[in-house]
Amino acid sequence: MSELEELLELGRRAVEAALRAGATEAEAYISSGTSAELLFTEKVESFRLSTSTGLGVRALVGRRLGISSSSLLTPEKAEEVAEKAVKIARASSEDREWRSLPSGLRKSSVEGLFDRETAELDPDRLVGCIEVLADAITDLGKPVRPTRGMMRAGQGLVAICNSSGEEVYRSGTRAYVWVRATAEEGSRSATANEADCATALSDIDFAALGARAASRALDFLKARKVPTQKMDVVIRGLVMGSILATMFAGTLTADAVQERRSPWADKVGQEVASDAFTLLDEGNRPKGFRSREMDDEGLPTGRTALIECGVLKGFLYDDYRAKREGRSSTGNAWRAGPGSRPSPAPNCLVLQPGDWTLEELLADTREGLYVVETIGEWLSDPVRGFLNANVSHGYLIRDGELAEPVSGVMISCNFFETMKKAMDAFGRELENYSGFYAPAVRIRGMSVSGE
Repeated sequence: MSELEELLELGRRAVEAALRAGATEAEAYISSGTSAELLFTEKVESFRLSTSTGLGVRALVGRRLGISSSSLLTPEKAEEVAEKAVKIARASSEDREWRSLPSGLRKSSVEGLFDRETAELDPDRLVGCIEVLADAITDLGKPVRPTRGMMRAGQGLVAICNSSGEEVYRSGTRAYVWVRATAEEGSRSATANEADCATALSDIDFAALGARAASRALDFLKARKVPTQKMDVVIRGLVMGSILATMFAGTLTADAVQERRSPWADKVGQEVASDAFTLLDEGNRPKGFRSREMDDEGLPTGRTALIECGVLKGFLYDDYRAKREGRSSTGNAWRAGPGSRPSPAPNCLVLQPGDWTLEELLADTREGLYVVETIGEWLSDPVRGFLNANVSHGYLIRDGELAEPVSGVMISCNFFETMKKAMDAFGRELENYSGFYAPAVRIRGMSVSGE
């Protein structure tokens, strides 16, 4: 029996046990995965291979919900978990908003989510990737070296069964790498970080990653602050992706809207940004880092317009939140673990690119600041719209070209107003921040706090 058949059989057994115990409807979520983690400096310092499994059962007794889970995948444990979920349901309060578990389980077609080579987690292949990265830094022949890094790669399988006799599954692979390069010259030192992620190891350019980190670390041996002022700021796509995650991941979801935790409630159909601003959720993006053929309730993923040409179009839904409004799920249910209740979250959140190359964008900006690396933007306020970030790595823009390196300044703005009035140019190339995709973006008249 294949691993998939074993998971499905456990799911069926759990659902049947829940029904025998008195559930009116039940669902089993089963997951299995293997991952490798490598920590490295100039060489691999540690290599750890781990496996994870989980079974979660949602059982309903009328409108009373119970959830139970286990990391042990055996027939006996599946029945025990199911019976416990029913007991929890009987002791729970009735949810008057409850309609039913999801039905019509199926998956969409998404290319490039499973890579056989990555799934094999071959130690020689993984170590070889790190060696390529480290060599790209040390082979510069300059005083710079990799001082810290981490790579993770893994493969996973998820299966879902319900009491309507429906079954669906998905599989996928992922790889992520991060490196810090440190340059030293006399008493001075500087660091730079680079990261990348993909659904296949072969889609990560390890040599280019190392070279970028090394080159920037060397540049920043001579970094300085700039005076506090208003400046036109060009934000790198990777940084903009992090900003998208901070400002939108928890506010464009139906639960945030229904619970009045979102600043976007009651604004559907209104202009909330310039007509150049379009934000999509693409759960079916080919090779997307957060793409899935189905969500964590077994419903197909797709493409959802959130903000289109500046107009707020809608929100991200799981099945429960969608049914509260008489809608259909957008395929955005995520679970923190097999024993957690699904809730809506972005799949691949994509800020649509424009027509500018980076060189054209810098040339048109003439004078300003190019932000390459930041820290602290996650401390911004996505409800009130206040954005601030510490710029650890940036470059002055002078006469339309990159000039001196800048560090230790803070950028800030009212992001909601910026979306409408000051965000006026978008690069044509997307960068991937862990499944949040964005181009380089120019913001006019941003506050820069320095000396």
